[in-house]
Amino acid sequence: MLRTSHDPVFFWDRYKPDRDGPVPPPEVTAFEWTQYEGHGPGAELLGLPRAALELGAAECREASWLARRGVRVTALDLSPVQVERARRWWKDVPALTIEEGEACSFLRGDDQTYDAIYSIWG
Repeated sequence: MLRTSHDPVFFWDRYKPDRDGPVPPPEVTAFEWTQYEGHGPGAELLGLPRAALELGAAECREASWLARRGVRVTALDLSPVQVERARRWWKDVPALTIEEGEACSFLRGDDQTYDAIYSIWG
């Protein structure tokens, strides 16, 4: 298949390719809804979920933050490049599962129940 800039996988694979290197960023200290630190509400907007699904998780920073606080998190992204990087960065976070796929297709085949479904960039 020919990949073009109109193809979402092509776009997101190149949005932020592996320029952050092989190690994760410093510990994620807050759940952020935007790229601006301290802007907007925090994770309290989700309530107290036992299980959460992040759509378009990319680097999985917020997903890893939630998982480290005891939430079982599934993080979904359609970019193989971003999924591979996130899996490498957060491989030691036990409550975090990182999946590659398109949201509608994933949800059709997923039988899990989530208390919260969110998207930071959606």
